[in-house]
Amino acid sequence: MKKKIDVKGKAVLITGGAQGIGRATSLLLAEKGARVLACDINAEAVRSLGDKLAGRGEAIVCDVADARAMENAVSRAVKSFGRLDIVIANAGIESVGSLMKLPPEKFERVININLLGAYRAIKPALPHIVANRGHIVAISSNSILVPYPTAAAYAATKSALDSLMRSLRAELVPTGATAGAAYFGWIGTGMMERATADPVSGGLLRAMPQIANTRPKSPEHAARVILKGIEKRSAKVFSHASVRVLYYLRGFIHLFDDIGITRKMIEILRKEWQ
Repeated sequence: MKKKIDVKGKAVLITGGAQGIGRATSLLLAEKGARVLACDINAEAVRSLGDKLAGRGEAIVCDVADARAMENAVSRAVKSFGRLDIVIANAGIESVGSLMKLPPEKFERVININLLGAYRAIKPALPHIVANRGHIVAISSNSILVPYPTAAAYAATKSALDSLMRSLRAELVPTGATAGAAYFGWIGTGMMERATADPVSGGLLRAMPQIANTRPKSPEHAARVILKGIEKRSAKVFSHASVRVLYYLRGFIHLFDDIGITRKMIEILRKEWQ
């Protein structure tokens, strides 16, 4: 049985750490006594979080699309805190638009940030995580469980992160370090607001079957889920009970790929092809 993690005194690197789920998680971990290095591309959000973290961590401007910047962020965490125990690959952006209409550069940017950005954060941190028998968590989504029209790029990255973390967890078994993923439904963040505000993607999200159309949870709730997963070294944690149910039923659900497409969704999608 793996030893649980007490985050007090542990050093944490979190990407996308100054906004939404990342900000809430950075503050919660700092409150619990962890030393936090929050990386985010939004300079204003970084300044705001830095003021909140004063004495308990740092917030820096950092782009997960830049491999050298992420290597420097890992080095900074180790230099500032003397160690690195936990990595939270949280940075992500949404894709709104059907595959037909989404420009290639936007599709590729989602892959670059959500998937490769997570890799760029995890890769240079691995020697430290292994040395300290730490934990790595990436943020996945219920989009891997049911069809999410107009979010193909986003869903693809979250499915990839699911597989990445499962493979990495297996690789880490001999070391005593661990890895896992957090599977979230609707969380009340700016990303969710933008997706629901779009007439097509928002309409599709609201037309999804009730089990997938989850009630929004707060970023603070998501942060508590992440913390619980770290403490227990969980392979998977869930924001909603319905997401947990979908996860364990997904083999059955995937036998019927169109099962989640409602009549109302078909009406909305038909307009995309006109």
